[in-house]
Amino acid sequence: MSGTLRTAFFILFLSLTQVLQAQKIPGQAGQFMLQPDRLDLGKNTDPISLNNADDLLIAERSDRWSGSNWTPFDSVENIFDSQEQIVGLVGHKFSGANWVLDYQYDYSLDVFGNISVSTFQVWTGSNWENKWRYHYSYDANQQMTETVSEQWGGSDWELYLQTTFVHNGAGSILTKTDKQWMGSSWENAHLFLNTYDAENRQTTWLHQEWINASWQNREAYLYAYDADGNNSEIIFQKWNASINQWENYLHYLYTFDGAGNKTQSLHELWDGSDWTNDSRIYYEYYPNNLQKQVFYQNWNGFYWENNFNWFFEYNANGNTTSHTWQNWINNSWVNFARYLYFYQESTEVTGLDSEEPFTVFPNPTTGSFFIKNTAPESTQLTLYTMDGQRVYSTTVQASESAVQVNPGGLPNGLYWVELSAGAQRNSTLLLITQ
Repeated sequence: MSGTLRTAFFILFLSLTQVLQAQKIPGQAGQFMLQPDRLDLGKNTDPISLNNADDLLIAERSDRWSGSNWTPFDSVENIFDSQEQIVGLVGHKFSGANWVLDYQYDYSLDVFGNISVSTFQVWTGSNWENKWRYHYSYDANQQMTETVSEQWGGSDWELYLQTTFVHNGAGSILTKTDKQWMGSSWENAHLFLNTYDAENRQTTWLHQEWINASWQNREAYLYAYDADGNNSEIIFQKWNASINQWENYLHYLYTFDGAGNKTQSLHELWDGSDWTNDSRIYYEYYPNNLQKQVFYQNWNGFYWENNFNWFFEYNANGNTTSHTWQNWINNSWVNFARYLYFYQESTEVTGLDSEEPFTVFPNPTTGSFFIKNTAPESTQLTLYTMDGQRVYSTTVQASESAVQVNPGGLPNGLYWVELSAGAQRNSTLLLITQ
């Protein structure tokens, strides 16, 4: 795999929440463009659609294959306010046999629910340490117009990067300008220019860098579409300053089925006179058009070689619940990584033998929580870790009032709360954050 393609594929190691925030909150050198070589999760599983009022993405976890079983690697738990708006997230990593804190984001929202301030901190082992802070501004159409990032200097926040956006009438970004803080003033750094056709489909993307007091070309993408409006071709070019002209570098060709699903992408490299094979991807879908499999191959100069596979699974609402990465090693597929996504359809779930719900609140909690069980009989309450380990159990009597449950000193993380009576079981997810 070429370095360019390999970098793009590693984008997928971002959690869905991080992808969501990257789309909502541009990074320091973010490129607002179509990602030609990114293994997107498909139009029906766009990360933005996961975060809705009925099916909140409340946590995600990645595992690594040990050779015989899956072992936890890291996790992210989203934090929502009473209006189910995301106000933060907490990342954990698995160390030894325990989950330990890793990083967190804290979001401040404006009156429209837009993120106005985002603060990134890392866990030192005893306390949270500031790293980055981002400020966001929006216009009357709630389109982002400016971001300002600050880096923690040890005792105070220090300005780092300013990004401004200009949109067209359809809301697409025309220009994105990055400026670096030089101690006393902002200095131009990068400029990204986009053009669109009459249907607001992107036709070009141009990156320029500020050098010697002027904008200098760096790289560009050119987009073409088929008769159905699908993005069928992308050409990536680099600017050769020594001869003042664009030179081909990468070529992407896409095919689609009748439903508009991408079925194949062919990636080619420019050898100086013609396009040559580099890699290709096949996409397979379930009957409901949700993506089922992504199959990647490399060209070794003579024939195509298997590289890796992705498999996707979904819940009843069409949101991704897992995707599994397998690598081709010694003529067989070997598990490499697994990503699991957990949702909260509601803070209430149907109670046992009753039309009334049992309710768990507050959720998230700092430790203890209340449960209202309106089932006509006492039930067994059990807490499980996400890998199935039982960590707490008690009996909950049927009651119209809330009963406090204190599992006592459980580590931060996501737990299944299960109520059972005989063969009947109901469960929901509980997030503990202290």
